[in-house]
Amino acid sequence: MAHSFVSAAYHATSDHFTGMAYQHELCLELGGFMKLKSVRFACACAMAFAAMWIVCSALVWISPSSMSEVSSHMLHLDAGHFSFTLTLAGFMKGLISWSLLAAVSGLLTAEFYNLLLRRHS
Repeated sequence: MAHSFVSAAYHATSDHFTGMAYQHELCLELGGFMKLKSVRFACACAMAFAAMWIVCSALVWISPSSMSEVSSHMLHLDAGHFSFTLTLAGFMKGLISWSLLAAVSGLLTAEFYNLLLRRHS
């Protein structure tokens, strides 16, 4: 019962902001639970990772030494032993590979979620 109330409140809020009723792009409602549209979710994941890759690459291009230091702290490495080399080919390879990895991860996540949802209902 509480879930129905939350779902109704969410729909009312989203309709309020858009000014019209619409079907969610990433989800289908099934018995009070949301089933993910796997391919759309995978595309959303790929686009999010592509955007993050572009931002990170821009930061590396603007300030490679600062980003090298930040990365060394994140990866528990000694910053003195590596440096960034940013080329157009490397940027494109990273963009494509991270986007594909994110899409596959998103697809698998959505499929496993939907499988668990079917077992629950």
